[in-house]
Amino acid sequence: MTRRFLIGAEGWDHGAWRGVLYPEDLPADWRLAYYALRFDVVMLSWFQVRSASVSTLIAWAADTDKEFRFIIRCAQPATLRELGPAQEVLGCRLAGVLLDQAPVTAGARAQCGYALHAVDGAAAPGRVLLLPPLGIRARANWLTAQLAQCPHDEPVYGLVPGPSPALQALDELANLIELLGL
Repeated sequence: MTRRFLIGAEGWDHGAWRGVLYPEDLPADWRLAYYALRFDVVMLSWFQVRSASVSTLIAWAADTDKEFRFIIRCAQPATLRELGPAQEVLGCRLAGVLLDQAPVTAGARAQCGYALHAVDGAAAPGRVLLLPPLGIRARANWLTAQLAQCPHDEPVYGLVPGPSPALQALDELANLIELLGL
Protein backbone atom coordinates (compact mmCIF):
# COMPACT_ATOMS: atom_id res chain seq x y z
CA MET A 1 0.00 0.00 0.00
CA THR A 2 1.47 3.32 -1.02
CA ARG A 3 -0.41 5.46 1.53
CA ARG A 4 -0.28 5.14 5.27
CA PHE A 5 -3.44 7.16 5.92
CA LEU A 6 -6.63 6.52 3.98
CA ILE A 7 -9.67 8.80 4.24
CA GLY A 8 -13.34 7.96 3.89
CA ALA A 9 -16.81 7.87 5.39
CA GLU A 10 -19.51 5.53 6.55
CA GLY A 11 -21.32 4.82 3.30
CA TRP A 12 -21.20 6.76 0.06
CA ASP A 13 -24.83 7.39 -0.85
CA HIS A 14 -26.07 10.20 1.36
CA GLY A 15 -28.90 12.52 0.34
CA ALA A 16 -27.12 15.54 1.78
CA TRP A 17 -24.21 14.96 -0.61
CA ARG A 18 -26.33 15.37 -3.77
CA GLY A 19 -25.60 18.72 -5.32
CA VAL A 20 -22.53 19.10 -3.08
CA LEU A 21 -20.24 16.12 -3.69
CA TYR A 22 -22.34 14.56 -6.43
CA PRO A 23 -23.83 16.49 -9.35
CA GLU A 24 -27.62 16.58 -9.07
CA ASP A 25 -28.02 14.50 -12.22
CA LEU A 26 -25.41 11.85 -11.34
CA PRO A 27 -27.06 8.41 -11.59
CA ALA A 28 -27.17 6.47 -8.32
CA ASP A 29 -25.15 3.60 -9.79
CA TRP A 30 -22.26 6.00 -10.54
CA ARG A 31 -21.96 7.39 -7.00
CA LEU A 32 -19.46 4.85 -5.66
CA ALA A 33 -17.14 5.42 -8.62
CA TYR A 34 -17.43 9.18 -8.11
CA TYR A 35 -16.83 8.82 -4.36
CA ALA A 36 -13.78 6.60 -5.00
CA LEU A 37 -12.19 9.33 -7.12
CA ARG A 38 -11.99 11.53 -4.02
CA PHE A 39 -11.75 9.11 -1.09
CA ASP A 40 -9.74 5.96 -0.31
CA VAL A 41 -12.05 3.84 1.85
CA VAL A 42 -15.69 3.34 2.74
CA MET A 43 -17.17 1.70 5.82
CA LEU A 44 -20.29 -0.42 5.29
CA SER A 45 -22.48 -2.34 7.68
CA TRP A 46 -22.29 -6.11 7.80
CA PHE A 47 -25.91 -6.20 6.62
CA GLN A 48 -25.16 -4.08 3.51
CA VAL A 49 -22.29 -6.34 2.49
CA ARG A 50 -24.03 -9.60 3.39
CA SER A 51 -27.22 -8.69 1.53
CA ALA A 52 -25.42 -7.40 -1.59
CA SER A 53 -25.81 -9.65 -4.63
CA VAL A 54 -22.78 -11.01 -6.43
CA SER A 55 -23.49 -8.62 -9.32
CA THR A 56 -23.57 -5.68 -6.88
CA LEU A 57 -20.25 -6.75 -5.32
CA ILE A 58 -18.73 -7.09 -8.79
CA ALA A 59 -19.97 -3.59 -9.62
CA TRP A 60 -18.40 -2.25 -6.39
CA ALA A 61 -15.07 -3.82 -7.34
CA ALA A 62 -15.32 -2.47 -10.90
CA ASP A 63 -16.19 1.03 -9.64
CA THR A 64 -13.07 1.29 -7.46
CA ASP A 65 -9.36 0.99 -8.17
CA LYS A 66 -7.15 -1.64 -6.56
CA GLU A 67 -5.99 0.73 -3.82
CA PHE A 68 -9.54 1.49 -2.63
CA ARG A 69 -10.65 -0.31 0.56
CA PHE A 70 -13.93 -1.49 2.05
CA ILE A 71 -14.32 -1.89 5.82
CA ILE A 72 -17.21 -3.88 7.23
CA ARG A 73 -18.65 -2.75 10.55
CA CYS A 74 -20.37 -5.41 12.61
CA ALA A 75 -21.15 -6.43 16.18
CA GLN A 76 -19.06 -9.61 16.26
CA PRO A 77 -16.23 -11.20 14.29
CA ALA A 78 -17.37 -12.26 10.84
CA THR A 79 -16.39 -15.43 9.06
CA LEU A 80 -16.08 -15.99 5.34
CA ARG A 81 -19.32 -17.96 5.36
CA GLU A 82 -21.17 -15.12 7.07
CA LEU A 83 -19.91 -12.60 4.52
CA GLY A 84 -21.08 -14.62 1.57
CA PRO A 85 -19.15 -13.89 -1.62
CA ALA A 86 -17.78 -10.51 -0.44
CA GLN A 87 -14.27 -11.77 0.33
CA GLU A 88 -13.94 -13.60 -2.96
CA VAL A 89 -15.30 -10.74 -5.09
CA LEU A 90 -13.74 -7.77 -3.29
CA GLY A 91 -10.45 -9.57 -2.60
CA CYS A 92 -7.71 -7.28 -1.31
CA ARG A 93 -10.12 -4.33 -1.42
CA LEU A 94 -11.73 -5.79 1.72
CA ALA A 95 -9.50 -4.28 4.39
CA GLY A 96 -11.18 -6.06 7.27
CA VAL A 97 -13.87 -5.92 9.91
CA LEU A 98 -14.39 -3.18 12.49
CA LEU A 99 -16.14 -4.54 15.56
CA ASP A 100 -18.67 -2.35 17.34
CA GLN A 101 -16.84 -2.20 20.66
CA ALA A 102 -14.75 0.08 22.79
CA PRO A 103 -11.39 1.30 21.46
CA VAL A 104 -8.33 -0.83 22.08
CA THR A 105 -7.02 -0.33 25.62
CA ALA A 106 -4.02 -2.64 25.93
CA GLY A 107 -0.32 -1.96 25.50
CA ALA A 108 1.27 0.65 23.26
CA ARG A 109 -1.81 0.86 21.06
CA ALA A 110 -4.00 2.18 23.87
CA GLN A 111 -4.83 5.44 22.15
CA CYS A 112 -4.87 4.27 18.56
CA GLY A 113 -8.52 3.97 17.71
CA TYR A 114 -10.02 0.64 16.84
CA ALA A 115 -8.35 -2.56 15.75
CA LEU A 116 -9.23 -3.76 12.27
CA HIS A 117 -9.69 -7.52 12.14
CA ALA A 118 -8.75 -9.65 9.15
CA VAL A 119 -11.32 -11.94 7.55
CA ASP A 120 -9.72 -15.23 6.52
CA GLY A 121 -6.95 -13.82 4.37
CA ALA A 122 -8.19 -10.25 3.91
CA ALA A 123 -5.71 -7.42 3.46
CA ALA A 124 -3.28 -6.70 6.31
CA PRO A 125 -4.98 -5.45 9.47
CA GLY A 126 -4.78 -1.78 10.25
CA ARG A 127 -6.19 0.80 12.63
CA VAL A 128 -9.42 2.73 12.26
CA LEU A 129 -9.78 6.25 13.60
CA LEU A 130 -13.41 7.36 13.79
CA LEU A 131 -13.19 11.12 13.57
CA PRO A 132 -14.86 12.80 16.57
CA PRO A 133 -16.86 16.01 16.12
CA LEU A 134 -14.19 18.51 17.16
CA GLY A 135 -13.03 21.92 16.01
CA ILE A 136 -10.11 22.02 13.60
CA ARG A 137 -7.39 22.72 16.22
CA ALA A 138 -8.71 20.10 18.64
CA ARG A 139 -9.05 17.64 15.74
CA ALA A 140 -5.41 18.26 14.73
CA ASN A 141 -4.25 17.62 18.30
CA TRP A 142 -6.42 14.51 18.60
CA LEU A 143 -5.18 13.17 15.27
CA THR A 144 -1.52 13.79 16.12
CA ALA A 145 -1.91 12.01 19.48
CA GLN A 146 -3.71 9.07 17.87
CA LEU A 147 -1.15 8.66 15.09
CA ALA A 148 1.76 8.77 17.56
CA GLN A 149 0.39 5.54 19.04
CA CYS A 150 -0.29 3.74 15.75
CA PRO A 151 2.21 1.20 14.42
CA HIS A 152 4.07 2.66 11.43
CA ASP A 153 3.79 -0.54 9.41
CA GLU A 154 -0.02 -0.71 9.45
CA PRO A 155 -2.39 1.40 7.38
CA VAL A 156 -4.56 3.89 9.24
CA TYR A 157 -8.10 4.49 8.05
CA GLY A 158 -9.54 7.87 9.01
CA LEU A 159 -13.33 7.64 8.80
CA VAL A 160 -16.11 10.11 9.40
CA PRO A 161 -18.90 7.96 10.88
CA GLY A 162 -22.63 8.46 10.98
CA PRO A 163 -25.72 8.18 8.83
CA SER A 164 -24.93 11.42 6.99
CA PRO A 165 -21.21 12.26 7.38
CA ALA A 166 -20.29 15.90 6.96
CA LEU A 167 -18.28 16.56 3.82
CA GLN A 168 -16.64 19.47 5.63
CA ALA A 169 -15.21 17.02 8.18
CA LEU A 170 -13.81 14.86 5.36
CA ASP A 171 -12.26 17.91 3.70
CA GLU A 172 -10.76 19.05 7.02
CA LEU A 173 -9.33 15.59 7.63
CA ALA A 174 -7.74 15.54 4.17
CA ASN A 175 -6.26 19.00 4.76
CA LEU A 176 -4.91 18.00 8.19
CA ILE A 177 -3.28 14.89 6.75
CA GLU A 178 -1.59 17.01 4.11
CA LEU A 179 -0.53 19.70 6.61
CA LEU A 180 0.84 17.03 8.97
CA GLY A 181 2.78 15.48 6.09
CA LEU A 182 1.12 12.07 6.18
